[in-house]
Amino acid sequence: MSRVFDILDAGPNHCFVIAGLDGPVLSHNCENATQAMARDVMADAMLTLDHDLGHRLLLTSHDEIIAEAPEPVARVHLEDMLDVMRQPVPWAPGLPVDATGFTAYRYRKD
Repeated sequence: MSRVFDILDAGPNHCFVIAGLDGPVLSHNCENATQAMARDVMADAMLTLDHDLGHRLLLTSHDEIIAEAPEPVARVHLEDMLDVMRQPVPWAPGLPVDATGFTAYRYRKD
């Protein structure tokens, strides 16, 4: 039987305590590590989109990649971008990745 370790909220400073084999282990703000990994996954996709496929990337907003394309090919560019962003990450095998997107004349939150 495997031992299960519980993560317990340790208060208002967003710290967590993990019940380890030799007692509690403090883990400060686990969320930062998750956000950092998500950023690295997105940065890999951006390099492929920009350098390898030549998409005109304009900016990022948190977890979004914003690009510009002529209207006649905007839908095709979107599908290319989604295909790249959904690819497995070589340095994190088994990490589930997915992406959604839309085309618009102006930047907006969907």
